[in-house]
Amino acid sequence: MKRFVLVVLIAVSVFACGKKTRPVSKDSFNLPLPAERSVKITEKGMKITNISDEYVMFTEKAGYDDKDCLQKFTFLTRLNPEESFLDKGVKQGHKYVYRLSYYDRFLDLYSEKKNVIVTYSKPIEIKTFDYRITDAVKAQLEIAYPDNLEYYELYVNGKKLYEGRKDNVTAALLNEEVNNIEIIPYDIYGNKGDVFKTRIDLTAGKFIPAPRRLRSIVGNTFVIISWESVEKAEKYKFYINQGNGFVMKTEVETNFYRYENKPEKCVKFGIKASAGKAESEMSVLNVCP
Repeated sequence: MKRFVLVVLIAVSVFACGKKTRPVSKDSFNLPLPAERSVKITEKGMKITNISDEYVMFTEKAGYDDKDCLQKFTFLTRLNPEESFLDKGVKQGHKYVYRLSYYDRFLDLYSEKKNVIVTYSKPIEIKTFDYRITDAVKAQLEIAYPDNLEYYELYVNGKKLYEGRKDNVTAALLNEEVNNIEIIPYDIYGNKGDVFKTRIDLTAGKFIPAPRRLRSIVGNTFVIISWESVEKAEKYKFYINQGNGFVMKTEVETNFYRYENKPEKCVKFGIKASAGKAESEMSVLNVCP
């Protein structure tokens, strides 16, 4: 009996103790760095957001003096997870450094510090946007922007088509589909402005072909220009080339136009079909007296 009790005690001693694990040092933990997108320019100042759902975020701030030397960092704010703070103490065209760091309350551990350098300027935006559809299923985009724009990026259906600052851009579109347009402006400090979004809906078949089979009848004092009617066209624009390019003279709903000023020499006339914002390419007819 004594022997049985001794064996049980030995077994309990072996299996109950098990293997002891070593305690993990805090030095073996590395907290992630705060993201640069935690600092965002707004109309009313700099918005600081703790995008972490786990860590506290500390923010320090420093500006630059007249000699462009970095000043001393001062504490700005302590943000709990997913909390925000608006720094209104910024001036247009002034440069600032925001120093961010995470803090784990349970481990009493800080992350390394992340510097975000920003020149504050109120977010720019695209002023106006317009377009017209041409014969080749392309859109002639007309874009107006503020003077402090450095450049913009143009995306059509998620594909980047242009980068620059032209106020007129031709973009290829997908016919019979909805085309998603995005314009992302950047100011002279490199700050991203408000993203402009719109759609050009071509599902209704807004593609307008150019007028065909242009003809002319030359009278004593007039010229009649006629053409085949274009399906879905609502109006026709009548142009004349006066030496410095084509100039629109009038707009008609018929498939002919009587020009009451017979030219003394050969002149080129142009016709475009249109329907709403859709506009065909120009068809040209050379008429001689």
